[in-house]
Amino acid sequence: MVDPLKLIEKRGAEILRMWVSNVDYSNDVQAGQESFDRCTESYRRVRNTCRYILGNLSDFDPAKDAVPYEKLLELDKWALASLANFLETCHQSYEKFEFHSIYQALQNYCTVDLSAIYLDILKDRLYTFKKSGLERRAAQTTIYNIVCTMVGVMAPVLSFLAEEVYQCLPGQREESVFLTDFPKVNAQWKNEDLYSKWAKLFEVRSSVTKKLEESRQNKLIGSGLEARVILGVPQEFRSLLNEKLNDLPSVFIVSQVELKEADSLSINVEKALGEKCERCWNYSPETGANKKFPAVCPKCVGALS
Repeated sequence: MVDPLKLIEKRGAEILRMWVSNVDYSNDVQAGQESFDRCTESYRRVRNTCRYILGNLSDFDPAKDAVPYEKLLELDKWALASLANFLETCHQSYEKFEFHSIYQALQNYCTVDLSAIYLDILKDRLYTFKKSGLERRAAQTTIYNIVCTMVGVMAPVLSFLAEEVYQCLPGQREESVFLTDFPKVNAQWKNEDLYSKWAKLFEVRSSVTKKLEESRQNKLIGSGLEARVILGVPQEFRSLLNEKLNDLPSVFIVSQVELKEADSLSINVEKALGEKCERCWNYSPETGANKKFPAVCPKCVGALS
């Protein structure tokens, strides 16, 4: 027998609400410490995702700094397509009263699409690119749209967290998240062709990540930025990877990527060429070439100029 009041005293009302939302009421309901532990960990993951996003919006004013959709980078457009799919799933689940599906969609979205992919790739742009440059503002515009949508989706279940995050959002807004409309799917964000293209690219990224981990375990590299990845590219990936060649280092979170034709996908990891940039930690043969900004790479020279 679980006493809800004791559970609230120990873990908080949000954990109880989250656990209830995760219950599939079409089957027998089981309650125990293990399920409450899982909910607590899931709650922390969602909260930490929101906190990370808010931390990177401290200098962002949506009225002045927002970038139009047409000028966003393609990765940002993929992120908004992913957000539209997530929101569509939540709309359908709320309409069917399938709250456990919302819980699962929120967990999957925060863990996979955001933490493991988009926010992971985005760190370099948010931390090292020019503060008011297009690349960084485009990233901020995207994560602002993401967190605004997330608080609307969370509000019926994670009421305290949604309101807490909402009060920290930059720009003009209603007094409370509960005075806003439920977020609607933006038709402009829906782009299945773009989403599918990047899904294919992330397949390759997953294989590269495994190879980098092997190289770390074998002491060939420390961080991924110490790596130069040489990809043997089969016909099915050739057009896509050649198109995205300039983006591949940031997508794989390495310093350099080289492509070679091959019959099947192969991945070799070598030490990156050049010297380490003291500012962004990427390696480049041109690091230190600028006398005004010694010991930094060309990308960081542009950000500091």
